[in-house]
Amino acid sequence: MLLLPRQGDGMALGDTFFFRMADGTVKQLNPFTGAEVWTVPGRMLRIDDQLPRDGKTADRTQPEKLCHYCEANWAMTPPEKSRLVRSENGWTTYHHVPLSGLHTTQAEFRRIPKLFETVSFDYWAKNYGCKLSGRAQAWKNEYIAEPGAKEQLEALLRTKLQLSGRNQDEITALLSKRVLTAADPFFGGCHELVIPRRHLQPDAVHPTQIEHSGSMTPDQHFQYFRLTIEALREIHRENRYVRYVAIFQNYLASAGASCDHLHKQLVGLDEWGAHLEKEVEQLRRDPNIYNHFAANQAIYHNLQVASNDHALVIVEFGHRWPTLCVYSKSRVGRPEEHSTEELRQVSDLVHACHAVATPRLGSTEEWFYSPRDLTLWAPWRILIKWRITIHTGFEGGTRIYLNPVDPWELRDMAITRLLRLRSEGKVEKMCIGEECSAEPNPLQYIRNY
Repeated sequence: MLLLPRQGDGMALGDTFFFRMADGTVKQLNPFTGAEVWTVPGRMLRIDDQLPRDGKTADRTQPEKLCHYCEANWAMTPPEKSRLVRSENGWTTYHHVPLSGLHTTQAEFRRIPKLFETVSFDYWAKNYGCKLSGRAQAWKNEYIAEPGAKEQLEALLRTKLQLSGRNQDEITALLSKRVLTAADPFFGGCHELVIPRRHLQPDAVHPTQIEHSGSMTPDQHFQYFRLTIEALREIHRENRYVRYVAIFQNYLASAGASCDHLHKQLVGLDEWGAHLEKEVEQLRRDPNIYNHFAANQAIYHNLQVASNDHALVIVEFGHRWPTLCVYSKSRVGRPEEHSTEELRQVSDLVHACHAVATPRLGSTEEWFYSPRDLTLWAPWRILIKWRITIHTGFEGGTRIYLNPVDPWELRDMAITRLLRLRSEGKVEKMCIGEECSAEPNPLQYIRNY
């Protein structure tokens, strides 16, 4: 692995992955991916909290009808696998919501299949012989028995086929033969969305004030997390061939989202992916890599942002975009194995990281954790990347990526804003900056070795 020398000494140090040159350029190397990243002087990011002065006003129509995920269009999305409803007595989960039940309760978060799957139900059926489970088949039978349900499914399939390039004759011929079989991905697929009810923030006055993870309350964000992890469990339960579930959130078009309405995605896979495969090889050589290359580096170089009893936030270096990383300190490495308290505190810090940014700043949230068939232990961690730049020919030709914010600038920006948010009561209690412990090896997964 290539290591960067400390400024001026001309030799590689075993744990040095970044240094500042005489002109102020900061060079970084990601210890997990090997990505080379530069931050050059004069490209500092400024987060603007001011609303645009273009005279536009937010559409406050209720129920919202701004996109296909909005409340007025719930019947235009595939059958709902589950929803979270809030009442005076707390939060209740409803499973397998029928078409007639879409508006009998107020769903704060919905879990639905994705209309256009990345890894399709057909993929699992043809490559593995996967079929609907008995539970999924029973739900399907119950769903289509309701008046109007078959017509709704056919309308969804027509939309899907039209957008896939099929002509009307092909669509009619296909649906006349197997409309119910074609709907199987809605009941047994492994690409799911978890969607908050609101498109805009409750007090939005401008259309850019879109609901995002940081504008929720900490409790709402925890419920958003909880339903996501429930989806993770059920994907594994419904499809025995899934080895890993990719979990991510693209917020705004600048981050690759096809829709502004906030949503998380879960995609079942039959492999771990090249990124995780590479990390596992490093993990076999040095089980303490996540403390050594991440948490301890943050402690030694003052890149800690926040912490609580069960998680911590650091600035991670060597990323193409400014990146905050939330690490679970738990001994267990899978989200679904965390206790409620552990899960809540991870959620609180992820919520705080999103709250640092404005709703007009595009971002991605990427989850990494121990696959079920990994015999080694690795911690659960979540990367929050600010998608503020578009890479050009320079990056493509050199594989050197330009990140406009160096790690210490990002640390100062995040700490300053977190201190203000904490004083305003908008994030949960946590240690911030120098309040965090400097005790090395804070990630407890290493105690399993």
